[in-house]
Amino acid sequence: MRIHRTRKADATYDLNLAPFLDIIVSIIPMLLLSVVFVQIRMIETSIPQVVAQKIKEQQEDKKPAVFVSLKIEKGAFGYVVSDNGKKKEFEVAGKNGLLDYDGLAKASANLKRQYVDIFTIDLIPDANVTYDDLVKTLDVVRRLPASEGKVTVKDEKTGQMAETDLMFPNVTFANVVK
Repeated sequence: MRIHRTRKADATYDLNLAPFLDIIVSIIPMLLLSVVFVQIRMIETSIPQVVAQKIKEQQEDKKPAVFVSLKIEKGAFGYVVSDNGKKKEFEVAGKNGLLDYDGLAKASANLKRQYVDIFTIDLIPDANVTYDDLVKTLDVVRRLPASEGKVTVKDEKTGQMAETDLMFPNVTFANVVK
């Protein structure tokens, strides 16, 4: 009599999970470390409705007539203003090798008085600019100093004039993506 044997031993096999576990063990610490070092923060502040409307219009405009950018280099600031294709450049020199924030505030206030409807600025910091200098620069270009007073902006919808002390509250980092 013949006995039918099934080959159960040949049909089963052990799945080798060691390479998969090695990858998981390597990826999880890397992801945890990257979460610790990457922090994205936003500062939500309320701005007047007129200013918010102007910023929205500037963002929707693909080819703005006036374009303002600020370069931060070692020891100096440099403004580049493109007004209907004409470029104007001027520099705020530093004092003793340090950035001159008072000079930047005055130059920014003068620029704001020339271009009242512009609330967006492109910031181009040099690779050597410290985080502290970057934050100070953002604070300076955001609001007019108290000694400079306020600027008057016309609300296009109502036709009324509104005063604000905001200069360039909408800042875009122009050199983040290369």
